[in-house]
Amino acid sequence: MLANETTFHLKQAINAYDFLAESEKQNQGCYHFLWAENSHSVFVGSTPERLFAREYNLLLTEALAGTASVSESEEETQSQANWLLNDEKNLKENWLVVEDISQNLRKQVESFDVSNVELKPLRKVQHLIRKIRANLTAHYADVNILKAIHPTAAVSGLPQQQAKMILSEIETFDRGWYAGTLGVMSDVCSEFCVAIRSAFIEGHRIRVFAGAGIVAGSQPLEEWKEIERKAAG
Repeated sequence: MLANETTFHLKQAINAYDFLAESEKQNQGCYHFLWAENSHSVFVGSTPERLFAREYNLLLTEALAGTASVSESEEETQSQANWLLNDEKNLKENWLVVEDISQNLRKQVESFDVSNVELKPLRKVQHLIRKIRANLTAHYADVNILKAIHPTAAVSGLPQQQAKMILSEIETFDRGWYAGTLGVMSDVCSEFCVAIRSAFIEGHRIRVFAGAGIVAGSQPLEEWKEIERKAAG
């Protein structure tokens, strides 16, 4: 995934808690988070992407990749949905994430089931999603699951080491916590999200992050429009 940072300079400082509260109203079906490293820099976001959820040895994760627009016209939105569900490039992008997660979890699970591809509609965009259900081995540990599947191909690329090197050369900003993970863990259950669709609020300045997956067949202008729609959400 190639990401972009957009910086906004405001006439007056914004309250990060109010910002997140409004985002929560506008962006349904998302994880909403706020992390304050100090009083001058707050990381906030509304991400649609689950990294994983676990209850005892049942693991739920997903491949969220492949994007189309959502418009004010229901007819146009449905047309985009139909296109997305049948577009070879986007279906391939999503399946690459499934294969990456499957490969990285293979030593930690006893079974691994993948759902048919579905749509996940959001305010500005709609995504392809395949839900993954796995039974963990007896000696599972959340920290090992985190190490195994994060970052996924959806936010880093494949092959991962090569992709990371290329991204570090192309992207003009430090991702910091963007595309990282936040969550909670306990013996009984744990849940983590992927920190995309996020921003740093720093007084009078907001740095907004969004990205798009680049695969064979990607069109630069369309990928740029996708990033803008995600950032606007």
